[in-house]
Amino acid sequence: MTTPLTEEHGFREATLWSTPIRDLGLTISGTRLEPILADFQQELGAAGFERLRPRFYLSTEWGVPFATVAIAIPFYLARQELTAMHAARIGHVEGIDRADILRYLRHEMGHVVNYAYRLYDDPEWARLFGPIHQPYEDDYRPRPFSRKFVRHLPGWYAQKHPDEDWAETFAVWLTPGADWRAEYEHWPEALAKLDYCDRAVRELLGRDPSVVDIELDEDVEELAYSVE
Repeated sequence: MTTPLTEEHGFREATLWSTPIRDLGLTISGTRLEPILADFQQELGAAGFERLRPRFYLSTEWGVPFATVAIAIPFYLARQELTAMHAARIGHVEGIDRADILRYLRHEMGHVVNYAYRLYDDPEWARLFGPIHQPYEDDYRPRPFSRKFVRHLPGWYAQKHPDEDWAETFAVWLTPGADWRAEYEHWPEALAKLDYCDRAVRELLGRDPSVVDIELDEDVEELAYSVE
């Protein structure tokens, strides 16, 4: 059901565009995100994550600041109007529905696990995925038919950087009901990464994380610029 384009609707949208983000009063509590995050916490518990507790907060985009366990969620997902405005302006939404939000959460949790336990310092991690300090470039040229990488987020995202390769591998491993051994049976290099993920995560589940920093980057309450 679409919202009718009335004069009042147009005024409200114009006001939202010009409002500083921090003045929108956006929170996770009481929004559609709250039950989805509760489900995700249950998913993590079912996977055995009892000692690692990520913090969730609203920011400008999906992400995990390096060396933290804080997961940033795009602020526009907290209000239906903002989600619709973002879709109209950008053309797509990273987290369009519950299943899509969970898909992104699984990916970001991969970063959390990597940073919390400093897996990137493990020589086997570096051999399989590459050096963590490899230059990070937004523009990358993926190979769509490569079988060296798992496929989870759009755009062959695992090929962007070793850190993203790990996060995508972890997300595939974490996805409930996924038979990754069968799915990647004929992809030996991707399967080797999944096997490593399975071994590494099962080993660290009984350990306290060495990194527990929850410092936030671009917290929604501090964003002085407007939605537009």
